[in-house]
Amino acid sequence: MHTTINSNTIMIKSLRNTLIVALMATLLTGALSAQEDPSLIHVRIVEVVPGKVNEFVALQKTLMEAQKMAGLPGRSVWQESRGNTNTFHIVNSAENFAELDESATSIMSDTAWANWVNSITEVTQSREIITLRTFPDLDLGPFDNQETDLLRLMQITLKPGHSDEYANWLRNTMTPALKKHGVKGRSVNRVVVGGNTNRWVIGNRFSDWSKLDTPGSFNNIPKEERQEVFAELDEIEIEESKTLILHYRSDLSY
Repeated sequence: MHTTINSNTIMIKSLRNTLIVALMATLLTGALSAQEDPSLIHVRIVEVVPGKVNEFVALQKTLMEAQKMAGLPGRSVWQESRGNTNTFHIVNSAENFAELDESATSIMSDTAWANWVNSITEVTQSREIITLRTFPDLDLGPFDNQETDLLRLMQITLKPGHSDEYANWLRNTMTPALKKHGVKGRSVNRVVVGGNTNRWVIGNRFSDWSKLDTPGSFNNIPKEERQEVFAELDEIEIEESKTLILHYRSDLSY
């Protein structure tokens, strides 16, 4: 990671509005929540240098405390449990891109900020910043009265020209079927900036690992109905799919 320190304010503005660890936050605030209107999720995906996770966590705690003292908006932090376990997803939500134009307040002295940036650079192997669009009408609320510290993140990349068809299938066929049979704990997002815009990110929250031993959500749908639901996918071409499991880092989130 190469970082240029032009000013404390500029760097804080970037951190405030694009922090991540969490393709799929909203996916999030500890868990995704439905909103009345579409919004954005800024996610910073940080791969930490092997053996440097403890240093990274300590630096993130320092930053978090400074952000809280300055009254900056909260963030959700997730760490991959199945995938690259040195990878963190730092997530911030926003109503629109215009929020990126807002002025930011310095939260550290120039010297302290320079030292922090130098230190975080030494423990960071790579980083990626993406922005996703949420789809509140496709969200299925979290499980009732359960902690949802685990997140299954499905990244589905469609072939060009198929995203609109996929969105229509989710909206008109899949989501109504899942709602009908009481399925909860899912959020839907699509990459709009910083990555392949044909990539959809679907998050399923669950309370503990044992949930992975039970039949999936689709099994709640009777076989014949399930076949009808998936028949519409025949004409929608998927280029790649990937599934990760993340766990919520409450010690780095606020």
